[in-house]
Amino acid sequence: MSAEERSMSDDWSPGSEELNLLDVLTEKERQLKAMREIALALGRTLDLNELLQIVMKNVTEMLEADRSTLYLIDHDTDEMWSKIAQGERLLDIRLKLGEGLAGWVAETGETLNVADAYDDPRFNTEIDQQTGYRTGSVLAVPICNSRGELLGVVQALNKNGNNIFTPSDELLLDAISAQIAVGIENVTLYTELLKNNQDLHRAHDQLARKISELDLLFEVERAMSQAVTIDDLLAAVLGSTMELVGAEAGAVVLADEKTDELYFTTALGGSGEALKKVRLQKGEGVAGWVVAEGKPAVVNEAPEDARHLTNLATSLGFVTRSILCVPLTADGRVLGAIELLNKKAGAAFGDEDLGIMTVLAGQVALVLRAAQEREAREKNTRLASIGQMLSSMVHDFKTPMTAVGGYVELMAITDDEAERREFGEAVFKQIERLQAMTRELLLFARGETEVLLHKVYLDKFVEEVRSLLDREFAESSSELEICCEYQGTAYMDENKMLRVVQNIARNAIQAMEPQGGGTFTFSFDKVGDQLQLRCADTGPGISDAIVDRLFDSFATHGEHHGSGLGLAIVRKIVDEHHGDITFETSPGEGTTFTICIPLQAALHTSGGA
Repeated sequence: MSAEERSMSDDWSPGSEELNLLDVLTEKERQLKAMREIALALGRTLDLNELLQIVMKNVTEMLEADRSTLYLIDHDTDEMWSKIAQGERLLDIRLKLGEGLAGWVAETGETLNVADAYDDPRFNTEIDQQTGYRTGSVLAVPICNSRGELLGVVQALNKNGNNIFTPSDELLLDAISAQIAVGIENVTLYTELLKNNQDLHRAHDQLARKISELDLLFEVERAMSQAVTIDDLLAAVLGSTMELVGAEAGAVVLADEKTDELYFTTALGGSGEALKKVRLQKGEGVAGWVVAEGKPAVVNEAPEDARHLTNLATSLGFVTRSILCVPLTADGRVLGAIELLNKKAGAAFGDEDLGIMTVLAGQVALVLRAAQEREAREKNTRLASIGQMLSSMVHDFKTPMTAVGGYVELMAITDDEAERREFGEAVFKQIERLQAMTRELLLFARGETEVLLHKVYLDKFVEEVRSLLDREFAESSSELEICCEYQGTAYMDENKMLRVVQNIARNAIQAMEPQGGGTFTFSFDKVGDQLQLRCADTGPGISDAIVDRLFDSFATHGEHHGSGLGLAIVRKIVDEHHGDITFETSPGEGTTFTICIPLQAALHTSGGA
């Protein structure tokens, strides 16, 4: 009967040949479906783990295996390790090349198909012992790339129905291994490209950061060369550092060698100006801790840090979130610290910020130390060679020496005993003034104090002032005016107060002479229980360069012959009298010094009769 006749028969049914063909078609359809899923995975999946999971699942189904395993080669250790192991659990299995059936395939590069693994001496039973799994039939194929380099081994275990893997299975798994190799290489290339891209971005960011750091260091070096004062340098460095690191505020704190306290010399942002008035003890606050310990501090949760001075921050009206503080260390000594506050955008200070600050702190500390040593050397040299300073202080001695010479000449030409006695007393008085001036200078240089308070009649004091200043102004183009409203008495060291007026007047003459002279006015009056002395000039005013340190030792500006001690001695004398000195100055309009000292008996305990 022909096929056509059978098809027309109502009782026709497929025979064994047809059934076999149907089974083959079904099998091929299943395999093609699995191959299609593998191909799709290769095209759309760039995650190696995900790719291999899809591939191994389909390998198991295509070969009708119980499970399948993929080993990848680790060329650094000459090992291969299991990336995917399907079954009850995932294990990390490592084998040496040549170890076990898969190891043999990796070593030889040949396909292996065994009916029962336990009958093969190359089989390693340890893995079954670890997993409790019984390996029977095994089909293992090497995975090689287009260059013939071994990437791994794929194996299928235990063909369903206790069957063995067929030659068709070998061809199929070999084809799949080629696809697996393509997938592994694509993912590896993508991963390396992604990593290289990320590395490139990181390198770009690091390069940009390094360029910013170099720019900052250049700015520091430029600031060092251009800064007129240490305060200018610290302000420039602090501003650049805040910008680079991204901080809202910052400050430089220095150690006062005399008091062992810490003071804020430079402060930017936040409550900077108010912070300059604050003094700390070493160990107090984060900055104090950094100076005391000589170690940096990174505090990204300031309110929770016991070192943070919460009350101080509150009083200044500044909310501190984070702090980065590094010590200024030079020659093993901690000179102070640089402190940054509140990383912008709520970020935290990190290691890079700390590195930048540490480098800058080292540079600043060296410059700061050099400046301090230079200043100390200058002071020590001047104080140690005080005799050499007399040449620059000739005016301090000129007036009394001239008076002595004049009185001695008068004594030589008069025969009147009373006049000679009067002239002799005048000579002794001028000599005492010279001795007092010398003693005062030496005591000031040594940091000692000595004041002899006694009752002074102010009308006679005015005569002494007029006599003293007439000689000073006689050699200048400036004019002297004296106006005194109070004619009573005061307790003071007369010689020292004369020195105060003389020093201020001499400074005024030196300031007014370059502009063709001016007027110096000396006056005093009683204000409450105080004697108020005023010294006013019509000069150009005090330079901004020294206005904040006018009373410091050796503070001079534009005077090549000045000792720099004049106003420092003035301040010291006023302090010894328990008084106060202030000044007002305006560019082009002049300067007025106001001195207030107590008038009455409360000062008797300080000395004098």
